[in-house]
Amino acid sequence: MAASLRDLEHAAQVQFVRAQKAEQKAEDIQHALNLMLNLGFERFHTALTMDGAVHEFELGTVRNLPAPDEIDWSAIPKRTTRNRRIVLWRTMFPGRHQYASAFHDAEFGSLPKHLDAGSELRDLLEAAIEKIPIGRPLLVKGGTARNR
Repeated sequence: MAASLRDLEHAAQVQFVRAQKAEQKAEDIQHALNLMLNLGFERFHTALTMDGAVHEFELGTVRNLPAPDEIDWSAIPKRTTRNRRIVLWRTMFPGRHQYASAFHDAEFGSLPKHLDAGSELRDLLEAAIEKIPIGRPLLVKGGTARNR
């Protein structure tokens, strides 16, 4: 019985993690839509693949998100908000059909590991990841300042 209880606990934990990831993905897509509507993205890389598709990679920052609950360290002041960078990957296929995906930084950076080494898509993603602006965590669009 202990083994089956352990299996159930493991299955519940796996489902919990999947649910958290799905919730985060939905939030990333919602933030990407808001950034698109408010012209909050800045293009950092464009590439053309052999099938004639044009891939555009853009970066935007969502500001003042509620910070996740953390361990309560009484000596360290608790942050109530945080910022989150969102990568928008848009592809325009021949015939003008478009497709878009939104990812947070860490998720976007992990995409190539799921693809075969040397594949065109993996090379494309690795080139885009190398061009993500570092040292500019906050893009300010349409305001008084712009970090360049």
